[in-house]
Amino acid sequence: MDERSVPDGFLDVDGSGAARELIAYLRFVNEMPAVRSLKDRSLAALELAPGMHVLDAGSGVGFDACRMGEQVGPSGAVLGIDTSREMIACARAERPPELGQVSFQLGDATALPLPDGAVDAVHAERLLQIHPAPTRVVGELVRVLRPGGRLVAVEPDWGTMAIDPGDPSVLRRLAEHCAGAFPDGWTGRKLRRHLRKAGLAEVRVEAETAVLTDLALVLKVMNLGPFIDGAAACGAITSDERAALLEDLARADEEGTFLFAMNTFRAVGRRAIEP
Repeated sequence: MDERSVPDGFLDVDGSGAARELIAYLRFVNEMPAVRSLKDRSLAALELAPGMHVLDAGSGVGFDACRMGEQVGPSGAVLGIDTSREMIACARAERPPELGQVSFQLGDATALPLPDGAVDAVHAERLLQIHPAPTRVVGELVRVLRPGGRLVAVEPDWGTMAIDPGDPSVLRRLAEHCAGAFPDGWTGRKLRRHLRKAGLAEVRVEAETAVLTDLALVLKVMNLGPFIDGAAACGAITSDERAALLEDLARADEEGTFLFAMNTFRAVGRRAIEP
């Protein structure tokens, strides 16, 4: 990925000129064991069963929607919604033919094409950090959820980014720059508040820490190089601090001492059943 792709690329996939690269990035990340494990736990939190109707908001190229389709079976239904025509076209083209219960539709999460209480479960991953109106999104996701239904929202929190080695002051400013590059890079820590204010009950929040020790992998998955360059370009760090940090990271990688870590939060809530 290049610096156009994160976060600007996902804010406007079709207008970014990088749709092909973004799709390739999603494929790569989807195959990472740590990501698959996190996704497995998120889907398990939905407690899906055959015959259920599910919404995947911000479905991208459809990997998660297809997994959910396998769980609800042919008697169920999964609808993936995304704002990108490129992503929707890819998801439709690559949906396995045996998963006819999975469909994809162009749409905005603040105006879902569904009636009230239409689905038994809602899944949204890495949607709120890139949406300019997260409160409206959560309210709309709750609107289409039936009473008793479950919502699972998964978001990283760029403010929790930890890197070693590096000057602590530089790393703090870099983390703030990365978080500020998104409409809300601190979304993960806000999930409980979002779900509770939208009226969900039994809200619980879990945090998972991804720990990566391969600098090349971090540069590819987290777009760290362009973030460091961008921080220097906007004055968040100086050019000398940029050069020293890159040198420290490269040396640590050679020595086998480099570490990158960041938290991803998962919030699970249930729409209360009216008395």
